[in-house]
Amino acid sequence: MNTAPTLSVCIPTFNRLNYLQQALAVLLPQAELYNVEVCISDNHSIDGTKQFLCEIANDYPLLRYNVNPVNTGLDENMLIAISMGKGHYIYPIGDDDILPDGSLLEILREIKNGGDVIVLNGWHTTSSLIKKWMHLSPSIAGNSFSRPDEAFIALWDKMPFGSFLASRECFSEKLFQRFMGTSHAYTGVIWDALADIEKNKGSCQVRCIEKPIVLLRGGEKSWRKDAALIMLYEIPYWFSLIMEQEIYRKIIPAIKSQFLTNQTKISVLIQFRAIGQLEKSDVVKLGRECTSEQVQKLNRVARIPQSIAQLIVKSYGKLKPIIKRMLRK
Repeated sequence: MNTAPTLSVCIPTFNRLNYLQQALAVLLPQAELYNVEVCISDNHSIDGTKQFLCEIANDYPLLRYNVNPVNTGLDENMLIAISMGKGHYIYPIGDDDILPDGSLLEILREIKNGGDVIVLNGWHTTSSLIKKWMHLSPSIAGNSFSRPDEAFIALWDKMPFGSFLASRECFSEKLFQRFMGTSHAYTGVIWDALADIEKNKGSCQVRCIEKPIVLLRGGEKSWRKDAALIMLYEIPYWFSLIMEQEIYRKIIPAIKSQFLTNQTKISVLIQFRAIGQLEKSDVVKLGRECTSEQVQKLNRVARIPQSIAQLIVKSYGKLKPIIKRMLRK
């Protein structure tokens, strides 16, 4: 009778073969050494990813992979990758992030200490893996939380944009469906699960690891082609869905408001416009979670030609006073 592995590393990927190869080159030898399952879901890549996975599969018995017949979108592909995992703990990770030699051993040691969710520390890096800054601040690294709302205040921006693993029970496919279309369904389901655990057991356990384990690569992300949609609508909508759980209702409005305030700064909106996003036709959808004042900003920036927005981005410091006068008109 086969025994479920302790840990499944689940990787959704799409058209980033070079990054995936680098990640697997250090991950797979560790996985074989420590009996860790690696599950990869390829979202219909056209860059040779399928051929590469076919070629290496025989060399690594603990590697499992799936190739989608069509591109299913980010949320669905992440769900597929997670659903493939049979481990007691599931670790969703980006196809460009690196677990240096020894990282899996550290993670397995941490799992022995238990916890519903284990938030990993690491370094944010350049695309060439030059370390830039630590993911968890000193005030968070090494801490634990027993209440979901307290954990959310400290960690909401560390789980969508960082690295964590959770007990298999936290990844309910039923709950997952509720967050589809937010580009962060895999973290929304965790906050939902923690609320349910607290409700049923009186507390939950979220642990933050002090030692940096993972390299979070800051290379080009495929989601940036939809950055305005994700930042102005999908993540704010994600907040609204999480807020349906009573324990989060008092804390999320202020966090969501500050997030939207940051994302609707003129400098940020012009960057969206410069990369061909924030078209006039997009404003109605993008502004659904925004205030009327923020929607006015979206409309003003949407009127700027993309070529002008690109020029502004290049010379923003000098042109800032002129831009403000333009947008008041």
